[in-house]
Amino acid sequence: MIEVRPPRPREADAALDLALAHYGSPLIETFGASHDIRALPCLIAVMRHTPLGAVYYTIEGDWACIVALTATPKRRGTGSALVLGLARTLSRHATSEPKITRLRMAVATDNEAAVGFCQARGWRAVARHIADAKVHSGTGAGAKTRAHEEIEFAYDLATAVPQP
Repeated sequence: MIEVRPPRPREADAALDLALAHYGSPLIETFGASHDIRALPCLIAVMRHTPLGAVYYTIEGDWACIVALTATPKRRGTGSALVLGLARTLSRHATSEPKITRLRMAVATDNEAAVGFCQARGWRAVARHIADAKVHSGTGAGAKTRAHEEIEFAYDLATAVPQP
């Protein structure tokens, strides 16, 4: 069974390593903003003491924005468990103001697996964004700018919980 929770101190580096293996940098551009995931809240997916994935997010008013989502191995339920774990974590804070009622995530239009992941779980495509995105090297030294198109997906926490 996959356990989703905040990383324990010794697991924070493992969560970051999973994200770095997928994204190549701790600096991630989404919705026109640059985020350093090392400074963001995170949940980690663990099975039998082995880290399988991580989700990094921000809270913006009544939205929680997924900045980075990574899971290994693919198509084994880890990504779904992370999104469901995030929804449950946010619902525990439902007494805070403003109440978080929606999740959102930007997915590259050419990332068919991620687009399919969102669509299969009932996320709605609400917008398309074209922005200049920085492509960072491991050290951040050789950043290049290129056009990047994203689909913005939204999920309403008030009407349902994401399905695993």
